[in-house]
Amino acid sequence: MEPLLQQLERFSEVLSVSLTNHVSTWGPETVRRAFQWARYLRHVHRRFRSHGLAAVALLQPVEEELEASHPGISGEESQLLVGWLLEQSEVLAAFCRCLPAGLLTSVARRHPALCRAYLGLLTDWGEKLHYDLRKGTWVGAQSQDVPWEELLCKFQSLWHAPPPLKDQVLKALESSKARGGDFEARGLNFWTDLLLALRSGK
Repeated sequence: MEPLLQQLERFSEVLSVSLTNHVSTWGPETVRRAFQWARYLRHVHRRFRSHGLAAVALLQPVEEELEASHPGISGEESQLLVGWLLEQSEVLAAFCRCLPAGLLTSVARRHPALCRAYLGLLTDWGEKLHYDLRKGTWVGAQSQDVPWEELLCKFQSLWHAPPPLKDQVLKALESSKARGGDFEARGLNFWTDLLLALRSGK
């Protein structure tokens, strides 16, 4: 595992340089090696496709490096990253659980397909919770269910995003609320309570 992490760290350095003016000085051989690194990332994915969390552990530092080095990143490297995420539901779910809410929101703004998948996961996770009268909050039936606090944090980040992402999130929340009975009182509909929390800033 350690050699792989070191290699992916070097790959993130290649991506960082590719986003600067220095890329204009690259010759054909350098470009060829950069694409070899991209193919290597896909190879790592294939090796770990049955181990979602391990794959995410390898991927996370690369995506964080991309975000830190160039918030507006686009191009083949990020498309490769998003493409194979969307192909593997287990890896995508782990990716959306492990990365910070702000980083996920930033990625969702740049990639509409990933945004739709992310919102779909959040919706699925929210619908697994039920209201616990004794605790006065929404809880999961199983330990692996995403807790209310985590879902609220992820939705808060999306809620504060600029349009059109915020509009898309609001539409998804209102649609889920309507499907759940469109109640206005607390404790009856997860989406009602979530919308109330978001609008109140809590």
